[in-house]
Amino acid sequence: MQHDIHAQAQRAQAELQQAVARLDAARAAYQDGAGAQVGQALARQADLQRKSATADAEVQAADAAFRAAFEAAGFERTDAVRAAQRRKGDAQDLAEATRAALQRCGTHLGRDMIEASAQGRAYLWAHEKAYAAYARAQAHQAIAEAGAQIARAMALMAHVPLDDSGHEDWQGRPSPSEATAHELKAARSAFILQALTELATARPEYATRPHVEMLGACDLGPLTERELLTPGQVHMARHKLEKLATAP
Repeated sequence: MQHDIHAQAQRAQAELQQAVARLDAARAAYQDGAGAQVGQALARQADLQRKSATADAEVQAADAAFRAAFEAAGFERTDAVRAAQRRKGDAQDLAEATRAALQRCGTHLGRDMIEASAQGRAYLWAHEKAYAAYARAQAHQAIAEAGAQIARAMALMAHVPLDDSGHEDWQGRPSPSEATAHELKAARSAFILQALTELATARPEYATRPHVEMLGACDLGPLTERELLTPGQVHMARHKLEKLATAP
């Protein structure tokens, strides 16, 4: 039995190492792949949004200047009016080109978000699986280190009748079945499991899942978990991109 306990602990450690390797691969795929592309696309979009707002403001200013110059010239096409008109036309061209670039950026960002959502969810899943493997490995290690001592205490208590149980036969008669005998013996040592549970709930790790150094944080970079597209949203995004691609 002792050999089995340590063998299980070794298998749990091996599974942990495999899970960490899968996590590292998923993290690299996301952070060096679609995650980085989304970050760049978001930065471009924010830059173009600022430039578009500036261009729109310039259109309004140029239009106001043109109207003022035209009125000052008695609604004649003077050189000053022509200059103001050229300024207005240039501003409108710039604003239109900026809006078109912003639209193209949005299309590219939509494609990047589809891929980033797939890679991001794979990354999140790998992180969850790695944490589960870590927790199991810690549990098996604790059993390997202290399990034998706790098990001996439970075995000793299996022969100590409960003082406040109606199931105990104080005349020493055997239990009617092997299953009943097992349940009774388990009940006699239940306080040990209860004490362990109380110790567990008092630890900070019970209230909040701890940061595990070997796993690292699950960093999605420019995105949050809530921003990752669901399968349904991915389907809708693909449909929208297909319509844009076939639009005249």
